Amino acid sequence: MITARSGVRLRVGNTDAEGRMAMVDSLCKMRERVEKENLPNAHLFTVATLTGHACIAAGDGYSICIDNSVARNEGHCYKLQEVGNAVGDPFEVSYLRKDDFDFNCGKVLGEDILQSNNAPSSRT
Repeated sequence: MITARSGVRLRVGNTDAEGRMAMVDSLCKMRERVEKENLPNAHLFTVATLTGHACIAAGDGYSICIDNSVARNEGHCYKLQEVGNAVGDPFEVSYLRKDDFDFNCGKVLGEDILQSNNAPSSRT
């Protein structure tokens, strides 16, 4: 069990899925900076391999992009997909679903979030 920068208590289920923990603290720090400095039109991005997810969802050799609701309203993934198509390195657009959030809800007293289950990384 660790506590993220945001104060969220996080149970680690798979140490091979550690990248998502590094990303959330970095995003939290940048969100704090955006708010503190009142930066207009801020767009925060993370880039990760998500190899297992990409292979299962789109097949070997394809890249995936996933927007949150704010980015989806701005069309970020579709813009990235257009650029990828133009240079011959296409992106498949994947979506966050309710199941994705339900999966990570805390399951036991004392945890807010389950970082991952203990299945192989591609199944987390």
